[in-house]
Amino acid sequence: MIGEKSQLVIGYVFNKFGMYDRKHYIYADIENITNFIMVNEDYCCYITDDGDNLILTTMEGGYIDKCFDTKYLKEILLPTIIPKQDKKAEIKKVRYHEGFYSDKELKQMKLSKHGKSAMFTK
Repeated sequence: MIGEKSQLVIGYVFNKFGMYDRKHYIYADIENITNFIMVNEDYCCYITDDGDNLILTTMEGGYIDKCFDTKYLKEILLPTIIPKQDKKAEIKKVRYHEGFYSDKELKQMKLSKHGKSAMFTK
């Protein structure tokens, strides 16, 4: 199950050209993962484990594209993300692992809405 072995996952946010700005090291709890997906709902995202093994991908709109662990998808991920997609649950600030960022990057993330990727902040 996601988050059992490691406290972190890696999030990638892809722009319309299929490029990502950097690896985003985020805490692996389900609330944080779904917040990361939803604050970057205008882009496709990949979530990997700390060994860079693919866990899931999303499409624009924050919708799950692929998730190989169907039990995790059905029992944990979908019940948590659907209320956020339907605007029935609050999307909170993403909790990043600060050890992987420079002071400048941390400042940019704190200034951006919900801690969204600084490269893609509107």
